[in-house]
Amino acid sequence: MTNTITTDRLLTTPQVSELTGLAVATLQNMRSRGLGEGPRWVKIGRSVRYRESDCLAWIESLGTVAA
Repeated sequence: MTNTITTDRLLTTPQVSELTGLAVATLQNMRSRGLGEGPRWVKIGRSVRYRESDCLAWIESLGTVAA
C-alpha cells in the first residue's frame, strides 16, 4: 500500500460553500447521509476538510447546463 501526500489546499466547509454555492448545512447533510453525495472530504482530528482538487473534480463531474 502506498501513501501519497498531496499539496492540495485543504478547505473548510464554509470555503467549500462559497466555492460551490451550496449552503453549509447542505454540505453537512451530504456528509452525514453517507451516500457519497458531494465532494470527498477528510477528517483531521475533529475537523472536516475538503481537498481543493476533489471539490473541483466533483463540480466538473456534475456536467454543464445548456443555455
